[in-house]
Amino acid sequence: FSPTGDRIVTASLDRTARIWDGRTGKPLVTLEGHTASVRSANFSPTGDRTVTASEDGTARIWDGRTGKLLATPKDH
Repeated sequence: FSPTGDRIVTASLDRTARIWDGRTGKPLVTLEGHTASVRSANFSPTGDRTVTASEDGTARIWDGRTGKLLATPKDH
């Protein structure tokens, strides 16, 4: 859950993560770009960022509202 509880982020074996509306359960954004299963996804403490980690060996940082990819750290 996001810090405010209005969004939920889930990781998936289909190489995506999704952000859902925490009140209605409807999907808001699909985070795509990993080349293997996404094993972990979480919001930052402020809820403005989402981070995902994948079996492809990468982590990605996304805008927690729009789903725009912001960074792919080299070391994680």
